Amino acid sequence: MASSVERLVGDPVVLECEVSRSNAEVIWKKEGEDMEESRNVTIIEDGIFRQLTIHSSKLEDSGQYICDAKDDVMDFQVKITEPPVNILKKSELKKEQQFMVSDDIVLECELSRANGIIQWYKDGQKIEESEHICMEEEGAFRSLVILGAELSDAGEYTCDSKDDNIIFNVKVQEPPVTIIGNSESPENHSLLAGDDLILACEVSRPNATVEWYFNGKLLSTDSRAHIDSYGTVRKLVLTGLRPSDSGKYICDAVDDKMITLVKVQEPPVKFLDKEEANLVTGYENESVTLSAMVSRENATVRWLKDWMQITGDRFHIRNEGNTHFFTIDPLHRSDSGGYTCDTNGDEKHFSLLVKEMRVKFVSPLEDAVAHKDNIITLRCELCRSKGDVQWLKDGVEIMPSRRLAIRAEGPERSLTIHRVTAEDAGEYACESKDDRTSATIKVEMPRIVEFIAELHSTTVMEGEDATFKCVVSPEDVHLVWQMDGERIYPNEKFKVSSNGLCHMLHICNCQVSDTSKITAEAEGMLSKASLQVQEAQVLFAKKMESVASEEYGEATLEVEVSPENGEVQWMRQGVVIQPGPKFTLKQNKSKRSLTIHNLTFSDRGTYRCETLHDRTQGKLSVEPRSITICRGLNPIETFERETASFEVELSHSNVEGVWQKDGIRLKPNNHWRVSANGRVHSLTLSNLTLEDTGTIAFSAESVKTSARLTVKEPPVTILKKLEDQCLAEGSAASIECELSRQNVDVKWLKNGTEMKSSKSHRIYSMGRKRFLQILKCELSDSGIYTCDAGDINTSCSLEVYEREVEILQGLEDLDIQEDQNAVFMCEVSVEDVSGEWYKNGEKIRPTSTIKIRQEGTKHFLLICNVRADDSGEIKFVAKQAESTASLEVEELPVTIVKPLRDKTALEKHRVIMECTVSNPRCSIRWYHGSDVILPSERFEICSEGCNRKLVIQQVSLEDEGTYSVQVGEHMSSAKLMVEAQLLQMVRELEDVTVTAPDEACFECEISVPVSKAPVWSLNEKILQPGPAIRMEIMDTVHRLILRNTTVDMNGILKFTSGKAKSSAQLNVTDN
Repeated sequence: MASSVERLVGDPVVLECEVSRSNAEVIWKKEGEDMEESRNVTIIEDGIFRQLTIHSSKLEDSGQYICDAKDDVMDFQVKITEPPVNILKKSELKKEQQFMVSDDIVLECELSRANGIIQWYKDGQKIEESEHICMEEEGAFRSLVILGAELSDAGEYTCDSKDDNIIFNVKVQEPPVTIIGNSESPENHSLLAGDDLILACEVSRPNATVEWYFNGKLLSTDSRAHIDSYGTVRKLVLTGLRPSDSGKYICDAVDDKMITLVKVQEPPVKFLDKEEANLVTGYENESVTLSAMVSRENATVRWLKDWMQITGDRFHIRNEGNTHFFTIDPLHRSDSGGYTCDTNGDEKHFSLLVKEMRVKFVSPLEDAVAHKDNIITLRCELCRSKGDVQWLKDGVEIMPSRRLAIRAEGPERSLTIHRVTAEDAGEYACESKDDRTSATIKVEMPRIVEFIAELHSTTVMEGEDATFKCVVSPEDVHLVWQMDGERIYPNEKFKVSSNGLCHMLHICNCQVSDTSKITAEAEGMLSKASLQVQEAQVLFAKKMESVASEEYGEATLEVEVSPENGEVQWMRQGVVIQPGPKFTLKQNKSKRSLTIHNLTFSDRGTYRCETLHDRTQGKLSVEPRSITICRGLNPIETFERETASFEVELSHSNVEGVWQKDGIRLKPNNHWRVSANGRVHSLTLSNLTLEDTGTIAFSAESVKTSARLTVKEPPVTILKKLEDQCLAEGSAASIECELSRQNVDVKWLKNGTEMKSSKSHRIYSMGRKRFLQILKCELSDSGIYTCDAGDINTSCSLEVYEREVEILQGLEDLDIQEDQNAVFMCEVSVEDVSGEWYKNGEKIRPTSTIKIRQEGTKHFLLICNVRADDSGEIKFVAKQAESTASLEVEELPVTIVKPLRDKTALEKHRVIMECTVSNPRCSIRWYHGSDVILPSERFEICSEGCNRKLVIQQVSLEDEGTYSVQVGEHMSSAKLMVEAQLLQMVRELEDVTVTAPDEACFECEISVPVSKAPVWSLNEKILQPGPAIRMEIMDTVHRLILRNTTVDMNGILKFTSGKAKSSAQLNVTDN
């Protein structure tokens, strides 16, 4: 059977067989044809081994190979396949890309081989080439170019090589909005209040949105603000400006901002009432107020006197709206002079004249009422001592007389009228030269108060009510009641009332102590009477009744008396009963009682209760007692070594009883204790045993009660609880507790789950102790362990921690050459612990060239055929222990493995010059001819592993030439040929006829824009731009304007741009 060998293109193929003797000759054949050695094929004979090696396989090397030893043959079936097409350096590619509208979108990736085939997709749809979309291939690079990007070109682009793919997310955005003519520094505007503010700007595109802000606050259209937008113009109009509108205004176009600083100033303040008369007169010690009206409310004004600032407590300044007031209170004669109200922009002047103080009344006359034949005085007070006044009655001046006295004492002025008559009633006035005060006097007749009906003395019985009446004139008289000279105030006992002229005093529930003199006083008039209260008789309202009670008990005899406060005496056989241990006397309102305690037969007989006015009696009978059980015995269940108590309550005290157990009388001892407390009898049994179970009975005279006593074993208790433990991983753990009894079944639980004995742990008991043993602890054994004995349980926590690992022998630094093997060894203190290897912080995983193994406490890392990029820090980690070492790989000499190749590129496209070196870390230098190439916008120098690239963007004709790369002492060169873009005339020049000296204009259009200026010539003479010759280029359109034409300019005009040429006739006619 033929051996199958599969390889990828470029891999070596080794076919080997073994012959029976070393001198045997073999022939290698492929598809029946003999094979011979060449640069790519090597045939080796080594003893009995025969080997055919193809150093770099190709697709055509696939087929059947035979090793023919004449007597025997060996077949090999070789299959060579292309390696999978992978996309290289995917992590370095920018998968999220943003472009502006009208930009060119270029998506590029590099394949693992140059002949790889890929397909581009957009949002899952296959992309086809068009005028808008180009797909380029250059070596292993594949590019998708979308010319003049639009918003619809945004989406997800996929480059698929069947074996691999990469996805680009492309976003297309509108170009940033700019404000045309915007300067970096803010503009400043200064306006007056009431003006309109108009801010306008022009944006770069009509659909741009802007927002207006004032001091950071977003503005919107309202009654004062108007925001307009038309075309590319954006405008903000703010009407009726106020000082508060001062600040920073921003037109925010997202990508650009226009800032305007606006300052709104108030208009100058003017006085609105300057035309009014400003001559003011005031009087000493009075006040005066000057006022001025200004053009706006918030204006600041200053008040000056004789152009000096005014200060002092007498001067008060205020304003109401736009009117300002200046008050002087009180005025002095020295305040006369000129006053000015100043606004900095305007002035208003006042002239103040202060006259001598006026004679005015500070205390006026007051209305008064006089009684006939009495004296009345009217008084008033002037503001000063000196001052003449005149008294008038009903407008007629009063002249002093013996009955009318006029006096002046200091500032006080008075008028006294003696022996007032009815004609003295009227209006009285006191006048000074500057003021007047008046009052009214009323004259009334004298008041007469008299008792029409006097009080009468009254006698009542104790507990009854008493009423006193009198009749007094007039009806509105003020009357006061008194008892023995003390005023009576109305309350629950004393009720005071009146009805017209009649006045009454009602005294409730009179007592003997209420006997007194009653007086009624009416405005100085008196009326008196006596109150007599007689004591009431004490009588029995409820007679005594006979009572029967038991021996040793109690008996109570009761009566009721009237009135309630009556006194009584209790008697038996003519002897007064006194309170004591045997007898208790009680009084509750009208009830009186006698209680006899501890009755005996000698207490029988007749008992009597007496007052001074009445008596009653009753008979007491004493009967023998009848004992009953009020509360019997109750059954008791308890445990060994506990105490049980039984109680019986009888109907009587001082009764002897007998306790029995199972019919046997109990005698008190250390185990049995008997006691009696009144009617309650107790039996207490202590330190109980199971044998104490039985029937307990109590009997007294003719009554008996019994109950069952049951003694049980005590419940299980935990004498020693589980204890928390913290152990190292791998050690043994023993968890134990001790119960109060031996014969108890328990369950062991871990985190609530029941446990059974197993290989890793065992459960057993010894006497009262219960054990759970874990033979070898693991981290997973950590948890809460519980020993459950049914009614009671105990728990503990077991924490298993990792063992501390130490490095016994650390890693050692290693310095070797490329293609050698690197071996690292680290020894730790614990044998069964795993470890991990890291290189430069990244975990090392076993591969065909990296081997990791462990032998006991030793850990090994083997790196076969090391390369220069294997250099770095090697670290071994085992739990918390770690060791590091340095691996240095010395590079082999640098050579150029794959030299540069000649290239031909189309103008305006990108070209890549590349080579491969033997060492990825070597440095190189690129040359164009003899000039060193440095990175720039058009020249990009890349290093990818051993590959070195020179990328030329937008290649031009000037870029043609020889390019070289120098690597150490080695150099490689190649030629770059640049083919010019195919220029065609889209629109030819047309003949022009003009009349001198008019302008002549020629215009043509070529297929693509060019960076190099075209050549214009007239009659084979090249034209140069100047005052008379103007040349314009608008993308692909070219225009020539000839001014001040003359007749001698007639001829052929030519346009030349690369291979694109056009000509036309210029005809200039004379005027």
